[in-house]
Amino acid sequence: MSIDLWISIALAIPLAIVANLFTPKLQKWLDARLERSKNEKIEKKEAARKLQLEGLKKDLLEVTKYHDNKAELNQLFLVSLIKVAMYGAIGTIYGAIFPFMGELTSWDGVGGVVGRTGAQITALAVSMLIFMTCAQTMRMHKKVRDYEEYEKTTKLLIDELEGKSV
Repeated sequence: MSIDLWISIALAIPLAIVANLFTPKLQKWLDARLERSKNEKIEKKEAARKLQLEGLKKDLLEVTKYHDNKAELNQLFLVSLIKVAMYGAIGTIYGAIFPFMGELTSWDGVGGVVGRTGAQITALAVSMLIFMTCAQTMRMHKKVRDYEEYEKTTKLLIDELEGKSV
């Protein structure tokens, strides 16, 4: 028999003993880590569920308020129109300032870049504000218009999130 075989046998026995001693500790550490990770995921899901539940309840109250009081709904529409007009006016003011800066610098250098970029960013930002305002108002109008269906669906979701059997 060669020396390599005797060295392998001599090393295999202590390594097997060390492996048998440390395997349960390693297994416990891995299990604890897995359990912590699982608990963190459960807590995150629970927090998200609570947040969704609160949002649904708040939205249902708001939609019910507008459904029950059409004057409030008309106020919402009026405020949305005023916001759109205000955003348009602010956009026009700032949209005029940036090209003016560009004209002062003959559209050369930093002034031209600021004028062109500022006008484009202003147009984009104002368009997005107007779009978001109109989209929110239209979503609310649809919920109020189709209130019975919205209420039924939302209450089912709330019951499900609260853990009630439907």
